[in-house]
Amino acid sequence: MASALLLALLGVFVVSPSLAQGEDLAVEVSIAPVDLDGPVISDIDVTLTNTSGKAVSDIAVEVTGPINWTLYPRVHHIEGELAADESIVLTAEIHAPNDPPSATTRTFRASANYETSPGVRETSTATRQQPSSELVVLTLDEARNNVGTTTLDTVELGDYDGEGHSFSRELLAELGVTPGAALEVGGATFTWPDVEPGQPDNVSSRGQTISFEGGGTKIAVLGSGLGASGVSGEFTVNYTDGTTSTGTVGFGNWFSATPAFDEVVAFAMNGRNTPDGLANTEYRYGIYLSTFDIDPSKTVASVLLPNAPALRVFGMAFIAPVASPTPSESPSVSPSPTDSPSPSESPSPSASPSPSASPSASKSPSVKPTTPPATPTSPRVDKFVPEAPYTKAGTHNINGRQWMTSCESYSQTQRCRTEIWATVVQIENGAFVRTSGWAFNNLTYLPYMTREAWKGNPLGDLGSTQNGHFSSAGRQWRTECDTAATGRGACRSYTMTTVYAATAKPGGGYAFSQSNQWVFNNIVMFGGPEKR
Repeated sequence: MASALLLALLGVFVVSPSLAQGEDLAVEVSIAPVDLDGPVISDIDVTLTNTSGKAVSDIAVEVTGPINWTLYPRVHHIEGELAADESIVLTAEIHAPNDPPSATTRTFRASANYETSPGVRETSTATRQQPSSELVVLTLDEARNNVGTTTLDTVELGDYDGEGHSFSRELLAELGVTPGAALEVGGATFTWPDVEPGQPDNVSSRGQTISFEGGGTKIAVLGSGLGASGVSGEFTVNYTDGTTSTGTVGFGNWFSATPAFDEVVAFAMNGRNTPDGLANTEYRYGIYLSTFDIDPSKTVASVLLPNAPALRVFGMAFIAPVASPTPSESPSVSPSPTDSPSPSESPSPSASPSPSASPSASKSPSVKPTTPPATPTSPRVDKFVPEAPYTKAGTHNINGRQWMTSCESYSQTQRCRTEIWATVVQIENGAFVRTSGWAFNNLTYLPYMTREAWKGNPLGDLGSTQNGHFSSAGRQWRTECDTAATGRGACRSYTMTTVYAATAKPGGGYAFSQSNQWVFNNIVMFGGPEKR
């Protein structure tokens, strides 16, 4: 009973009705807390409530759980109608596997598809994210599990990259980064780990839940990544009211101090410590700052780190709201928010060679550097500033709509994919169906490639098209550049798409139609590597 109570307190329940303005689905779906200690056979209760003014019928409910967990029956078919303002509870039997992961967060989903009027169907969904009773919440100090900084006397204890290398504490001290120091970076105040040399001072992100209480407009993360392309992962923010939000943090490789996502360099130095002492002083090594949005009206209780061991965290801090935000000196070009009925990928720019791997440690005596490393320069005034919802990774709530953007390295630039929570019309089994969920909105190529670098690619080069038109993957495309719609220094591409529409009828229900039309797919923003 105590375990069930704990799960009920920790479980996060999210109802997913349509968020489009003026639209509400007829049925609300909810999932009760689940008692899971495994290996067990337990029940999961799903409640359907008809919140509309008329009955719905032909109801099918699909229930899913974590991978390798069996639910029976998986699909429930309800005979007859669910009258207005009535509720019904369905029970699925859950078979937990032997030796399930203990300290983890499990996700359960329920999806109800039903008919609201002849030929018109809707789908309502619900999600419950539920931590296990064994979940351990740690402070950032308790979670530290890697030695990333060493002195010349303790180099043999460092292993930031799995090869015995580490940041030099002497070089960090020249930048003001010392144990226990308060560091002002990007509007956030961090406390640098106050630990002795050779002791764990950073967190290798492996899905830990970190106690992190407070609030603000953003969470700032100080760290860096491993691997030639860096690493990114999704942070889950748990609020005290039981709700959650997510945001993406990406760090470039610590070698070369070059951002790979939308982060900025916080500290950079020439050289690193190896088992033989300070070496590789001809190269820069960096620690980055990455931020993501949170709900400023709520209080944060904890943060779930991604399962991305190559992502290393030295600190986290809140960024407080400011009275009057300062506009960026170079406003980003962003497309208008228009729903796209179906995901559509764009042709790919040619791939660029991957960054070279970190150099092998050279044998050198344990001596202190004779030349101080250069102090990092201030960011350029024309540096590109990512903005929600199209160019900043994470989940955003703007004008009552929910947006979700993810960004990835792409050729010489980054590409951001934006989705919006909306009700769209699809054809299923020959019938029109209104379904709510994440729908593709557009792709944005960030301004880290020059116009010349886009030559030969029809997304950013009109000379590669026939009067702006071209074909790719059996589809028709159209590109325009430097117009009133794109703004100067940008191109937009559209693809010919079959669009389904639903128009509410005065007597109830919907009239459906379809047409072929040009639908906005992506925007290319010109710039150069100096804008990173």
